Amino acid sequence: MHATAAEISDVARGQQLYQHYCAACHGIGGTGTGVNAPYLERLGRAPADHSDLRSMNRLSDADLYRAISEGKRRDGEPPFMPWWGLTLAPEDIWNLVAFIRTLAKESSE
Repeated sequence: MHATAAEISDVARGQQLYQHYCAACHGIGGTGTGVNAPYLERLGRAPADHSDLRSMNRLSDADLYRAISEGKRRDGEPPFMPWWGLTLAPEDIWNLVAFIRTLAKESSE
């Protein structure tokens, strides 16, 4: 059995990193409504809603790690999510993954 990101990471450190690196687009609560979200939405690139349990359950910890490390881009276009793999240590990327997992909640519908 493989350990999850939450079992091997520092969620509190992940929260600090999230507020610094991610919240401008994804929002403090991870709802995809950060201060940069309206600009990105006009470009057709709304930030992911990390609080959406159904959406987040489709992604493995490795998928999240890769998105943070390598960014998000479309072929032939500049990246619309920065790649943090050269800025953050692998340990800190795992800390971010662990924190992001705490944001996903059941829908109230």
